[in-house]
Amino acid sequence: MAQRDPLREMHDTRLPCLTEMSVVALAAGAIALSGLLWFFILAVL
Repeated sequence: MAQRDPLREMHDTRLPCLTEMSVVALAAGAIALSGLLWFFILAVL
C-alpha cells in the first residue's frame, strides 16, 4: 500500500510555515501567561 497521497504531499509542503507560526504563537502565549502569573503573584504578595 505504497500509494502516494496528494493531500498529504500538499499538507507537507504547507506544514513548515504552519508549525513555525504555531511555535511562535505558543512561545508568545507561554511568555504572556508567565508574565501574567508573575504579575498576579506579585500583586497578591
